[in-house]
Parts: sequence; C-alpha cells; structure tokens
Amino acid sequence: MLSFQRHQEILDQLKEKRSATVDELCQRLYASPATIRRDLHQLEKQGLVKRTYGGVTLPDERSFEYPMQVRESRNLDAKEKIARAALPLIRDGQTIFMDSSSTVLRLAMKLRDFSSLHIITNGIDICQALAGASQKNAPAVYCCCGRLRENARTLVGGAACGYIASFNADLAVLSCRGLDRQAGVTEANEEERQVKRAFFANADKRILLCDQSKFGKSYFCRVAGLSDFDLIVTDQPADLFDGLDVEVIW
Repeated sequence: MLSFQRHQEILDQLKEKRSATVDELCQRLYASPATIRRDLHQLEKQGLVKRTYGGVTLPDERSFEYPMQVRESRNLDAKEKIARAALPLIRDGQTIFMDSSSTVLRLAMKLRDFSSLHIITNGIDICQALAGASQKNAPAVYCCCGRLRENARTLVGGAACGYIASFNADLAVLSCRGLDRQAGVTEANEEERQVKRAFFANADKRILLCDQSKFGKSYFCRVAGLSDFDLIVTDQPADLFDGLDVEVIW
C-alpha cells in the first residue's frame, strides 16, 4: 500500500473513532510500527492529527486550525455560492481589506477583471490569485509584512497589524471559524483574531462571508458580535439571524 493510501486509511479510522493506537493501525493496514509512526509524523506535520503516547487522535476543533490546503477543499459549492453573492458588492476603484480565509479566497479569484481596485491582504494565496492580471488598471495588491504561519499561508503579528493600520479601506471582507448568536464571530487562533480586528477597525464597511457549516459553533478567540458587521453573506438562511441588526443575504 502506498503512503498516501495509508494516510487516507488512518484518517478514515479517526473519523470513525477519533483515536487509534499504533497496534490497531498496524493490524488494519498490514504495516510495521515503524511505518505507521512515520505516517503519523507526516500527518501531524500537516496538522491533520495529534500524536499521543502509543497512538493518535484527531485534534480538538475548538482550538485547532486545519491547513489551508484542507480548508480550500471543504464546502466548495457553498463557498462558490457565497463568492457569487458577494461579487455585486464590489465596485471599481474600491480599497478592500481581505483576510486569508479560504472563503474570501474564492471571492478574490473573481476580482482580476475589476478596474483600479486596491487589495490589502495577509493571505499568501490571495496574493497569488490576483497576481499576473494583464489589464492596465488591474487590481493593485498589497501584502502585509509579519510572521508567516506556514500551515495557514497567512501573515500575522504586530508588524501585520501595524501595516494594516496605515490604510483606510472602503470594505473589510472577512470570514471566520465559528458563528454563534451568543459568542459572535470567533477564531481558533489569537494572532488571526488580531489581524481581523485590525481590518475591522480601519474599514468603512464590514462584510462577513460564512457558510452554514460554521453556524452554531464557537472557538477560543472572539472577533466581533454578529451585529458589528454591516452585512453577512451566507449560503442559506438561518434562524440565528432573526432579530439581529445586520443585513443578511444568500
């Protein structure tokens, strides 16, 4: 069995039981303990599992962030629907803050043909998505300085927040890990929260892009309340927005 096949089998086992011992995986995959330990080491480096003494478990999602390549592949239909719904909110000539989320990336991929946009982002993938636009007035892309969170392909830290604070934007387009009526909009990582707050503080209008898989979930770091946003764009209606002072479209 090839290594990528073993990796998928290990993840399938964890989806069923959330944890497994090395011995159990050896029996299931007909592999040696040394091979399984190498596989677990590689999966842990990708951020997909957490090794324990004698075994492995899935990370606690309340404080865990999947790698960008994993997040990009999740709920693609919903993210694409949200990006299409948000596209009419963009106007030529705007200055737009865009966070590093996979949902905001889907919108960024549709902006190459807009004229004279200024995009300020902490997302490496968003910079790449907008690179190489050929028209004369193609979007101008400004990437934050700061510390690279390699697994998330995002730039964070005090330098990133200071850079963001040097701009004023028409729009801040953000996403989140969780959206809950009581807890508000939340993130699993404190540094990501700080960057989102910097975007939030320096924009005239704040837009949240969030698919229904995040509804009712809350994580370690609070970014803002739901009503602190001017507009929420999602893929389907939900009761949790009832009575809130925020416009919701889908």
